[in-house]
Amino acid sequence: EVDNTHDYDYEELLWSELRDHLNLFGKTAYTICDERGMWLRRHSLFSKAEKHYRQMLTLFREEHVNTWMTLGFMLMRQGELQGAENAFVNCEQLIEESDYEALAYLENNLGQLAYAKGQWGIALQHHNKSLGYAIELKNEALQVSNYINRGFLHSLRGQHTYAIQQCESAISLLKNLPKTKDNLHRLCVVITYLGSTY
Repeated sequence: EVDNTHDYDYEELLWSELRDHLNLFGKTAYTICDERGMWLRRHSLFSKAEKHYRQMLTLFREEHVNTWMTLGFMLMRQGELQGAENAFVNCEQLIEESDYEALAYLENNLGQLAYAKGQWGIALQHHNKSLGYAIELKNEALQVSNYINRGFLHSLRGQHTYAIQQCESAISLLKNLPKTKDNLHRLCVVITYLGSTY
């Protein structure tokens, strides 16, 4: 019900009732908080979302990697690049070397951050690392994301043949993935990049 509402006062009222009783929800409590963070972001309540994620850092110590990653991504998308970088550094310090999934997502985010800072070569290095982890994990959705990002970066650098190869690799993988909203969005993006490159 909350997920579909646009009534901010209603959401705030429900949250004020819920937040003092999170301990009753066990492991689901983190999911409830994370979904609230997503709701705030979808409704462009970014300062509230930032405050919410910072509170989550004190509530869910075992979920610090995910929370720092989400906070960093949100800050990056709002152009707060230094805050995003700080969040990703905190995240990186907590990730185990064997946690390829977390490393794959972190490298992907670092690539996007480097692109936002105009460091295209460094961005490409991060996406190369992320792709390596994604292939190791057989995570095709993350592979697609990295192929798209790499294609875009190659295109910006005038390396059109490489850009086309990356876009075609993404499209090839997308054919095997379910036709979800996210995957259809990825397909639109990669076709746009491919067209721009040509």
